[in-house]
Amino acid sequence: MTFELGTLVIASQAYVRVLFLITDAAERGRIPDRLTQHTLAYALALGVYATSWSYFGLALLSPEPAPPSP
Repeated sequence: MTFELGTLVIASQAYVRVLFLITDAAERGRIPDRLTQHTLAYALALGVYATSWSYFGLALLSPEPAPPSP
């Protein structure tokens, strides 16, 4: 599957904007507390946090750049 660079940039910008909109809505109380304080939301957030740190930690500790994926 091949994507154009412009498509990837637009998709990533849209994704980040959606995440910021969700965060803003949660901070302003527009999303009910029963959803934001739910155990599953905490578990998913912790999973994303741990995964991102493990990925960036491995990327920073790597002695050489990773080969391009096929």
